[in-house]
Amino acid sequence: MDAEYPLELFDRYRNTEESMGFKYLMSIDGMTAAWKRPSWIMASESVLFKTTTKFYQWYYDGLIPWVNYIPVRPDVSDLSEKIQWARDNDEIAHQIARNGKKFSDKVFSNEGMNKFILESV
Repeated sequence: MDAEYPLELFDRYRNTEESMGFKYLMSIDGMTAAWKRPSWIMASESVLFKTTTKFYQWYYDGLIPWVNYIPVRPDVSDLSEKIQWARDNDEIAHQIARNGKKFSDKVFSNEGMNKFILESV
């Protein structure tokens, strides 16, 4: 473990199945856009904290900040503030998670994927 991160925040690796049980989940882009992570976070009905980024995935046009996810600066310098906001506004944060779930169910369904492919051709 890199010593610069507080152990209480990053105590160990958790696989996708374990992660889906958490109320808040983070998606941080690296050298490219996080490909699968935002979709399964929204499907889990956890609150998605997603970094704003120059990278792009095909479904990003449909995502609306503060409706489907909570935006976080790329350097995550505002993450603590955003988590506190979610804690202080639990019902709104839960609605954002529900909106993300609805988005996921619609966009990542067979019908949604087929629609995207047909519109792209």
